[in-house]
Amino acid sequence: MNSKVLIIEDDIDLLSNFKEILEYNKMNVWTALNGREALEILEDIDFDVIISDISMPQLDGLSLLSTIKLRVGLENTPLILISGKISKEEQRFGIEQGADDYLVKPVSAKTLWNAVYSSLEKKKKREVWAKYRLDLALKEDRKITFHEFRTPLAGVLSIFELMETMLEDLDKAELLELIQVGRQSANRINESLNKLSVYNRLDTLTLAPSNFVFDLELFQKIAKDHYDKLTVIGWDSVNPISFDLKFFNYNIIEFIENALKFARLGSSIEVLYEGEVFCVSNQQDVFSEKGFYDPAPFSQINRAFIEQQGLGLGLYICKRIAHIQGVIFACEIEEDLRFKVTLDFRKA
Repeated sequence: MNSKVLIIEDDIDLLSNFKEILEYNKMNVWTALNGREALEILEDIDFDVIISDISMPQLDGLSLLSTIKLRVGLENTPLILISGKISKEEQRFGIEQGADDYLVKPVSAKTLWNAVYSSLEKKKKREVWAKYRLDLALKEDRKITFHEFRTPLAGVLSIFELMETMLEDLDKAELLELIQVGRQSANRINESLNKLSVYNRLDTLTLAPSNFVFDLELFQKIAKDHYDKLTVIGWDSVNPISFDLKFFNYNIIEFIENALKFARLGSSIEVLYEGEVFCVSNQQDVFSEKGFYDPAPFSQINRAFIEQQGLGLGLYICKRIAHIQGVIFACEIEEDLRFKVTLDFRKA
């Protein structure tokens, strides 16, 4: 069966040229003049490859890419971006969002075909890998979920047993200490259940963005007891940002708790808000090379040696919620191996 390709380009002559090249190579080709038109076509047809210009009216190529990668069933569809020139910011955003290739105009017939063929081959390899990983992932998800509930539940049950068998020997201070430990274990179970609930509702989640200024006072209020463990290295809150307040709090807390969980003992956790970009970074001993990190659901790193990781859902949920609201989310291991998580509220 011939592969199906969707081309999105607002230059009609160029669109026609690309279509002829791919049809000559036995591709079935559909065309659209902008991103919104493309999304309508994608409602009815599954494509093997999507090719999109970056600069277009109504919905540009980068926004289209973000939308496609969040749609169920389209996550593995290769998307090739084309532009007269590609800035470093556009390239970085495209990489973070999952673009498969970049082509700079003018694009020759050979270059276009090679890019499409390469994307099709990569898609096949991903599908083979995904099929291989599916059973392993399902088994591992069950292990992770079971472990995450079993461990704190065992703690709660142990405390009840201690209180039952040693109640007469415990003084008030010891009893309060046991209650506190039990509360922490119960909170861990509750947090895991809440994350599972949000994860299961991500595709149908209803958000209510509002405009507000993210000043230091608001951050202190959200961080609460964690604030004294953080080092604020800069804060500039001039322009208002737009985000669902409930999930804004969730994202900020998750950033902080993730840093606290994985920070190297005795190292600082740095917080910066500047130019409508918020980031939390910590020194860590998990990753040994610099680069970008893309959180995936139920993903945990070296579980045998790094405990208290939770379900492996927190940063993935943050990423999805940010993307839904048009905010750029990124995780990066920097040159000095600090792990940095970023929310970029700037609008293009």
